[in-house]
Amino acid sequence: MDPSSSGNGDAFADLAPMRLRGDSECTNDDLLTSQHAGDLRRNGGNAELDLIEGDADFAHSEPFQRFMRMEINLNEYLQQTGGDVNEEYDMADLDMLEDEEEEEMDEGLPQEPSTSSLVPVKKEERSHTRDDDIPAETRNLVREVITDELHAMKPTPSSGGVVRKKLSDALDALLGQANLTYARGQAAAALNMLLEVIKQEPRQPEAYRLVSTIYQEMDQPQRSLQYGLLAAHLDYNTPASEWSHLGDLSNRLEKFEEAAACYGRATRLEPTNWKHYEKRIKMLDLIGLRPFAMKTRLQAAQSIDQSLARVDFEWFHKLIKTVAEYYIGINDEEKAIQALEAFVLRSREFGRDATAQHETLIGMWMAKNKYDEACKSIYALCPGIKAFLPNGQEAMTVTFENCGFTITPYPLPPNVNFQIDDSFTNGIFARLVVCLVKSGKATLAEEIIPVLLERDNIAETTAEEELLLDIGKAYLAVSARVSARDFLERLRRLPNFAHNSTLWFLLGNALSLFGDTQNAIDAYVKALEIDPGHVDARINLSGLQQRAGFCEEALATLQDHNLDSCTHLPDERLLIRQADAFYERGRYEHFIRCARMLLTPYFYEIHSHPELAKKRLSGKTATSLSTTLSSAAQTALRNTPLERFVKRLGAASLADGRHNDLLDATQLHDYSLRLIERLESLERYNDMMAVCCYAYLQPKIQRAAGSANFRNMLYYCAIRAKDWTLAFEFVRWYHMSTLNDPDALEGIQREVIFRRILNGMNYVFCHSQSVSYHRYIARSLAKAPGNHALQAISGNNSLVTGTYRHALGEYLRVWANNQKHPLVCLLIALTFVHMGCKKDLSSRHLLIVRGLAFLKRYVDVRTVTQEADYNLGRVFHQLNMMTLAIHFYKKVLYGIRPRVLDIDPETGDESAVLADKYDLRPLAAHNLAMIYKSSGNVLLARRVLEEFCTV
Repeated sequence: MDPSSSGNGDAFADLAPMRLRGDSECTNDDLLTSQHAGDLRRNGGNAELDLIEGDADFAHSEPFQRFMRMEINLNEYLQQTGGDVNEEYDMADLDMLEDEEEEEMDEGLPQEPSTSSLVPVKKEERSHTRDDDIPAETRNLVREVITDELHAMKPTPSSGGVVRKKLSDALDALLGQANLTYARGQAAAALNMLLEVIKQEPRQPEAYRLVSTIYQEMDQPQRSLQYGLLAAHLDYNTPASEWSHLGDLSNRLEKFEEAAACYGRATRLEPTNWKHYEKRIKMLDLIGLRPFAMKTRLQAAQSIDQSLARVDFEWFHKLIKTVAEYYIGINDEEKAIQALEAFVLRSREFGRDATAQHETLIGMWMAKNKYDEACKSIYALCPGIKAFLPNGQEAMTVTFENCGFTITPYPLPPNVNFQIDDSFTNGIFARLVVCLVKSGKATLAEEIIPVLLERDNIAETTAEEELLLDIGKAYLAVSARVSARDFLERLRRLPNFAHNSTLWFLLGNALSLFGDTQNAIDAYVKALEIDPGHVDARINLSGLQQRAGFCEEALATLQDHNLDSCTHLPDERLLIRQADAFYERGRYEHFIRCARMLLTPYFYEIHSHPELAKKRLSGKTATSLSTTLSSAAQTALRNTPLERFVKRLGAASLADGRHNDLLDATQLHDYSLRLIERLESLERYNDMMAVCCYAYLQPKIQRAAGSANFRNMLYYCAIRAKDWTLAFEFVRWYHMSTLNDPDALEGIQREVIFRRILNGMNYVFCHSQSVSYHRYIARSLAKAPGNHALQAISGNNSLVTGTYRHALGEYLRVWANNQKHPLVCLLIALTFVHMGCKKDLSSRHLLIVRGLAFLKRYVDVRTVTQEADYNLGRVFHQLNMMTLAIHFYKKVLYGIRPRVLDIDPETGDESAVLADKYDLRPLAAHNLAMIYKSSGNVLLARRVLEEFCTV
């Protein structure tokens, strides 16, 4: 059958007329040479410097051209031209925008991929004037840099800076003479002198700067910019105003990348000047570098001095809102926190209320375990709290400075006394206590907790109740069991917490730490009476009952309850008993949930000890893992629901000190296999594949040689889950391992195995295409040049990608030894037809005739007439020969239907039965209806569809 006829998506496409991909007759280099070479310099991201008239040798100064386009920094420029490199010189003073952008790119911004650090400006119309020629003497600008000159620039221990080699007396006199000549109005003579100075001393910025000035007065801005940039690079004392001037000049010349770089250097030198930020942001937005534009906006929000800039709060608000929305959208929490902190500080600076935003900021600090940052923010920005020493002096001093603050001393002394009034909100009060406990300052927290609990309006909202309960959780997290129990007991006496299930659960945890089992059980029972769906209380209660010897009660506590939302795992013995009981009773949904929790700590070993999954084992029972296949299995697990479940509960189990020693390798193998079988029966193929990958990688199963079973199931699970990458990696591993072990199989058995491997590989290629697949086939074909199956697969890959000539060559090699194979004849016919449908061929009719000849051979050797008629109809349909297409489509509709061999499972009798699965009449009817519809006969098209395409 025609490959295009397989699958509903392709079959039900509008086939009139068919549009085909062109053959790739020429390489990318040919295309660039023939079509784009003339435009490459004019329309590229960076304008190339032109050559000097009558001086073609300068064209070979490629490093200078790259440096002027800012593709390389000065140190790389010197390296490529033969000079020595001063590493400290480069890192301290010479790196410009490219280093900053590479640093940001490493942070991983997924929505802004780019192959270079700067993106070219896309404009429909842009005037390009050739740059004025650079003087010929500068072609040896860096080639004559001497090694001792570079070594002379190394910093001395005393100064700590870079020492530039002093000009010789002759060059110094020549430079002075050039200045004097220029002052007299003799610009041309002064220019010749300056170029001679540059030739003799390439690192003299004053010469470059004066040359730039001369070209500026001569109305040659391109040259002026180029020499000005060189002067600014070489002079470490270049002021921000000069960088800004160079940025303005680059902007006027539409060199937006250079302008952005110059403004960036100006912002480093004057971080409080808002004009530099505004200009840089404009340039970055113009060239499409959104990540860098957002970073510049954030720097502006943090650094600009509003008293000097004289901008209002709305300007800051709009700026910070844009930055915050961007970083929240890409899940960059660190930058989002910085933006929110800048907003809170700017709001205080302008006298605006930002209490809600400040509470959000504190919560984000706490979520990232930065409790000291949260404490400092509370001390500095929240009204109503002061700290005093025992002698009555203030314990801390808060100093605000341009969107920032410092607290001295910090941390606070341990004997400090807090004075807190009613303006200090309950929410921030509770957060402060949590931060003090988590940061190891529980003594300070215990002194202010009574003040919090004695307030009249305590716990009036659900949010405040949760914040107060967070204090108990914080005590339990740092194992302060006495403080946790005392605080929860005091909290229980408050009227709002008498019927709070979380309070009773936390109290049970605190009591169980003391070994007070009975009271802990009573607390958990109370929590379940209030909230029967409290999963963690149920799990803890069952664990205490199990340890107390009440095994049946413990099993009954967990029975018929969904525990997926728990924060830690039940007792392993209970899970084993539950899993066996559910499986024996046929309650497979409950078995799946229970077995998944049972296997979670064992599966988590793959994440906690990833080196075990890569370790090659030795011994008779051990099975070594393929590195590539294990990596593919780990990739297939990434971001799956089972991986998130295993990481969440596995980490909790590891933190609880749970030992995974009850299940041996055989039991792990059996539970995993049962789980895979049950998931397959419920058609939960993605979960089935995830379990199979975990079982294959599990170290204990691997050491017992049980991973071979799960390795052999990877292909089936991947196919069912439609993870074609994992399926291909398995087939590739199987192919290579069989190929590299010639003694494993012999004769016809080895041939059968290879046929199955290649069939499985081709099945993957029918559903997924990738460059790596094609490369592997090409490498395999180079090792086995006479393999017909590999040649056919290579031809199929080329046919799909539109490389018809290569596909034809591969098919003809196969056809030379398989001239009566119908599929090979059909593929050659299709290749000729596709080539004949191209518009740029003069031998179109000859190719079509050859395609029809091979199509006739295919019809002669193919016994299934319906398939042959359908493929003939498709070919003529593609060639726009509608009369012949209609003829063959009708033969499909009213011809002989295909029959397949069927075996009666009871008697074993064989019979030929009609197979609707292989019936091509609906596809032919659809294509025929498209022909009728395109010709305007809608009624006939509808009649055909109603007869053959109605369910």
